[in-house]
Amino acid sequence: MAKKQGCGGRPLKAGPAAPAKTPKLCSWLSPKALRLAPGEWKFDRGVATYSRRTGVCGGRLDDSSPAEELAVKAVGAESWSGVLAGGAYDSHRGGSHVPVPGDRAEAGKPVTIQESGDDPLLALWARSRCAAGPTYHRVTVTPQIGFTDGPRSGTTVLEPRERRQLSRKARAVLDRYLAAPDGWPRRAHCRDTKVMGEVAQWRG
Repeated sequence: MAKKQGCGGRPLKAGPAAPAKTPKLCSWLSPKALRLAPGEWKFDRGVATYSRRTGVCGGRLDDSSPAEELAVKAVGAESWSGVLAGGAYDSHRGGSHVPVPGDRAEAGKPVTIQESGDDPLLALWARSRCAAGPTYHRVTVTPQIGFTDGPRSGTTVLEPRERRQLSRKARAVLDRYLAAPDGWPRRAHCRDTKVMGEVAQWRG
């Protein structure tokens, strides 16, 4: 009887849930639900305590888990509200890492990416009005990219369909972040959200 009820045996497995290592504010960041690269993930950028001014969540596939080409191996989400919003935006603008309205120059043609010290990533920005005032949201997706050897060593070509695939993934992350009941945007009562655009952070 004890065996049938699980008493004294191994703990019963729970159903699908958020990764155990994420704080509640970041429980929306589920690699399985977002169809990210399968394997062991580390979640070391999440905050455990809610703040009206800022929120951050992030996770990365463990180096011991290989990822297929273009599978998303890292995800991040940040929000800055009220007095922090303008400074955060200006900081990214200084590095040309904010969206330019109407800029879709790379969307319809192949793009050559050069290997550098940083992983290439795609960022998606949005703005809202939240409890502390005007707010910027930024989510990022980092794909697994293999660079070639030979005459064009250290480069790879991203095709238009592959770029669209990354765009869809970034939008899925943003939508899930904004809608999560326990996530920062809902806790901060964000509303009137507008998607601003993408920023391709890679060397071309």
